[in-house]
Amino acid sequence: MKKYITIIIILIIIDIALIANSGADKGKAAFYSIPLILLINSTTSIYGFIKKNKKIGVAALILFFLAPIFAFIVFAYHFPFLTR
Repeated sequence: MKKYITIIIILIIIDIALIANSGADKGKAAFYSIPLILLINSTTSIYGFIKKNKKIGVAALILFFLAPIFAFIVFAYHFPFLTR
């Protein structure tokens, strides 16, 4: 049980770091940050469902849809062309 919680916490920490990074260099870091968020969350979700760990799979699937939205909000705030 403790293994599932640590994997989910690590996944959330990685997503938060990539969301915060998406505003770096005037938003240019989002062009590799958002695809990396999608890749990490999709592979973790697939891993969770293959290994029959529904908690990991569902948590990664929720983060698959929510984290890119927050990363785009941070990107739009820092990208100079979109904020004019």
